[in-house]
Amino acid sequence: MKRRKWKSLLLAAVLITNMSVMSQFEEKSVFASFSVAGSCGELLWAFESEGTLTIRGDGVMDDYDAFSKPPWDKYMHLIKKVIIRDYVERIGSNSFNGAVSLTSVEILDGIDAIGDYVFADCARLEKIDLPESVSDIGEGTFKGCSSLKSIEIPKNIKIISSNLFEGCSALESIVMSNVETIDKKAFYGCSSLEKINIPKTVNKIYDAAFEGCSSLKNIVIPDKVTSISNDLFRGCSSLEELNLHDNVQQIGSKVIFGCKKIKEVSIPAQTVEIDDDAFDGSFLSSVTVDKKNMEYENVGSVLFNKGVTKLIY
Repeated sequence: MKRRKWKSLLLAAVLITNMSVMSQFEEKSVFASFSVAGSCGELLWAFESEGTLTIRGDGVMDDYDAFSKPPWDKYMHLIKKVIIRDYVERIGSNSFNGAVSLTSVEILDGIDAIGDYVFADCARLEKIDLPESVSDIGEGTFKGCSSLKSIEIPKNIKIISSNLFEGCSALESIVMSNVETIDKKAFYGCSSLEKINIPKTVNKIYDAAFEGCSSLKNIVIPDKVTSISNDLFRGCSSLEELNLHDNVQQIGSKVIFGCKKIKEVSIPAQTVEIDDDAFDGSFLSSVTVDKKNMEYENVGSVLFNKGVTKLIY
């Protein structure tokens, strides 16, 4: 009798334990399939727990900043994939800034503009395909995307904005065709970039655009570019030569600082302004000046102003 009672108690305990486990499992299952949704400007958003955030609707997204966070901010670290549907016209600034788990972005054709720092510090993002409809990309949009390896710039883009690819240390390939301006620090710290083909359409390259591109070996400056801006190739320790075409009129400060492989520079006839510290921190052994230049001349391998009253380098 006692043995039968003991068995009954044991069976009851097992059943209670199983019910408790099942209850916990069901709670976890419900949590694992949760989804949340809301609005963002003129659009709607939905986040599913497996990590996909979808933006849909017709219009533009709100811009966000440190004081105005996106409505999905509490899930930002969980976002693995972003889908931007048709008819979304613009992605708001800082929308996915710091989405550290983001690996995949799907942007359907129709997007016109991408705001500032949209994908900044998305450290796991390796590749993104931008539709040809995009005509404007804000500053710092891919800053700190340290896994981004390649990207093709849509043909409608005229400006590579400031800090656009700053800190993209894995970037190896970039294709751009109709760009006219490369803004300051656009490729700052792109330490894996060995070669970049700058389109002939480019007429302005601003300060430090390629600073810290330590693997960059060769670069051709388009004929429309008349100014070599400050710190332009600073820290490009693999750059083998600096070819200045005939249209270069101005050379800024510390343009080849730390470029230990560049040993010679030739100054074109049209150059009328060279900063006093233009070649500071360089490893030049020789500077020559076109004999037609009216502002500068070289004596041996040393650079002076015309008339040899001021030593430049």
